[in-house]
Amino acid sequence: MKFNRFAIYFIPDHIELANLGASWLGWDIITGQNVRQIELNDFDIKKFTEQPKKYGFHATIKAPFRIKGSKTSTELISAFDEFAEICSPVVLEGLEVEKLGDFLALRPVGSEAKLNSLVANVVEYFDCFRAPLTQKEIAKRRKKKLTTIQEALMKKWGYPFVMSEFQFHITLTGPLYQNDADMAYSAVRSLFGDIIKEPFKVNSLCLAGEDENGRFHLIKRFELLG
Repeated sequence: MKFNRFAIYFIPDHIELANLGASWLGWDIITGQNVRQIELNDFDIKKFTEQPKKYGFHATIKAPFRIKGSKTSTELISAFDEFAEICSPVVLEGLEVEKLGDFLALRPVGSEAKLNSLVANVVEYFDCFRAPLTQKEIAKRRKKKLTTIQEALMKKWGYPFVMSEFQFHITLTGPLYQNDADMAYSAVRSLFGDIIKEPFKVNSLCLAGEDENGRFHLIKRFELLG
């Protein structure tokens, strides 16, 4: 399969969490298939998950990027193999449901220092594979009214929400109005409640690719062996 862009994601290897996340969004990034979506009373889940669906159930580590002309996907995979050998897994207390701006996400519980350090290393290590942003891509990013710091980060790393601006999160919805947010919050707490109380382990990172329809697929999972 030919991919337009690549991304480095955390995709849960906890089977129950991954399957539940796929059912929530209606797209399984691991198998690359549509799955039957959960039905909820009084909440239009299809409408409010339309935006995150194509990306799959994941946390962004390095945002989608076009590969530099002088590089190949084979070289990217080889570099990832080497990187994973020297990086250690990270364990946090669990996950919790949070509202980030106007959408809902799962966020880590406990100190994120080691996790943030890992993510920063990923962003820097793989930046040699990223093609420079086009003017169209820059204009799209600026629609979010970037701060001075975010603007500088975008110019340096190709994405504004990295390093000091990074917040690890697994996106669950697109933009929500308050009433919808309240219903979605209750639904997520009910569905994910027991699983997200368990210790949250980042044992692996994944290379994902964007197909011609804008859907993301798992290409390879890399176990962190450091």
